[in-house]
Amino acid sequence: MRFLFLLVFLLPNVLWAQSPDTVRVDTQYVSVLLTGGKRYVGWIVSSDSASITLSTTSGVEVSLARASIKQMRTVSREYFRRRQRGPADATTRETYFINPSAYAPSPGEGYLITNYALFYQANYGITENLSIRLGGLVTPLFVAPKLTVPVVPNRLILGMEGIVGGLLPLIFDLKEAGSERTPGFSFMRGMATVGNRATHLTASVGLASGGQRWAPSPVYGLAASWRISPTFGLMTENYLYLDESLAQMHMLGGRFYTRTFSFDIGAAVLDDFPLFWYGVAFHFY
Repeated sequence: MRFLFLLVFLLPNVLWAQSPDTVRVDTQYVSVLLTGGKRYVGWIVSSDSASITLSTTSGVEVSLARASIKQMRTVSREYFRRRQRGPADATTRETYFINPSAYAPSPGEGYLITNYALFYQANYGITENLSIRLGGLVTPLFVAPKLTVPVVPNRLILGMEGIVGGLLPLIFDLKEAGSERTPGFSFMRGMATVGNRATHLTASVGLASGGQRWAPSPVYGLAASWRISPTFGLMTENYLYLDESLAQMHMLGGRFYTRTFSFDIGAAVLDDFPLFWYGVAFHFY
């Protein structure tokens, strides 16, 4: 009986003593900076006095000598998951050249995009159903909160966006405005998006006002994004008005994606005036 007692309580210590320098810490997430400047983010598979083994955000296990580690700090699981994001998860996948689809960035995520290095806008997810855009030139010129309702998740999304700003919109005929025109404008639009966050089609309709005058025609929009690969997609964005005196806009081009940035290039036609379109966006997770 004494022998059985000793076997039960001493056997784990005997087995542990066979590899005293090895410890498994499967739930610890770390950021490791090497002396050469390279950084790895991952969770520790195993470690000993000479090295540690990480399962990195790319899913590859690497063994790092402790002598080559300049700095190592603990990070959260959420930080690790965000670092797992790749080009396929770029936050701009949910928007077009100018306006977004009914999809919104996930809470705590978004993007900052600039066109011609002059115009910019930022879009940020507040909750699963609420996001907000800000945009303009040097200072913000408009704010646009948006409510998102997933009717069928990843299949059919409805959205309602209100835009309030302080710059004259280009869709009005300035000759007809007269002295009643003020620099403020507002715009309300409803959207329906069919498809997933990467490949989708969005139909929209809205009504704009500038100063004391409402636009004589609703704004009809039709936009689409077709993700060909994780790093490239085709896009088109079009706005139509029943009133012939208002400008029609058509855009066609593509977007190159990386984990951190995306690059837009395309052609636009404002009525009969052609434009070369380009933009750069920074993603934040």
